[in-house]
Amino acid sequence: MHGAGRLEAYGAVEVSEPALLESAADLTGRYPDLSFVGVLADFEAAVALPFETLPRLIFFLGSTIGNLENHDAVSFLTSVARQMGPDDRFMVGFDLVKETEVLVAAYNDAAGVTAEFSLNVLTVLNRELDGDVRVADFRHQSIWNAGMRRIEAYLIAERDVDARFAAIDMDVHFDEGEAIRTELSHKYTRATAEGLLAAAGLHVEAWETDPRDWFALAVTRTA
Repeated sequence: MHGAGRLEAYGAVEVSEPALLESAADLTGRYPDLSFVGVLADFEAAVALPFETLPRLIFFLGSTIGNLENHDAVSFLTSVARQMGPDDRFMVGFDLVKETEVLVAAYNDAAGVTAEFSLNVLTVLNRELDGDVRVADFRHQSIWNAGMRRIEAYLIAERDVDARFAAIDMDVHFDEGEAIRTELSHKYTRATAEGLLAAAGLHVEAWETDPRDWFALAVTRTA
């Protein structure tokens, strides 16, 4: 966009203030003429997107849309669509349905990266709520729910667990084998992705995938 002389402004919606400030410093340092507006907010909140008087390309990349239940995804997409003008475009990333063994291996990786990420939920709860949960008492497991077309991630108690969160005066108990669901990651076909977008009033103008059809980017517009 900069090379084509089309980069005028950049707006970022970010829940982390340090990340937002870092992005502002980095981008305005590289592009001195760039107008940068940062919005400190959760993307699921009702956020007014900046630069409404300019033609905008709005990005929601990765596969974050898949972490939302269908009704929440439609609600979020609708909130963006309502702010779009005829010259705006909205690019959304989708993780596509693929072989079950590929999906399960990705969320139960041999290096343990996903397990570490998932178990960190307990570390954060201990820190924020003055808890005493033993992280070692749980293990991570992800399964493929074919009927719902989604990966479901769980923390499973390896033994009976009793813990306390002093900051909220709460005692909790988990039986051996009891599971805590920590993540949903929905996967899509082109048809289900287009159906999700259509429910929010968005129409697919372009659909791009990688050579294996594992991931997709949909460029959308309003009617």
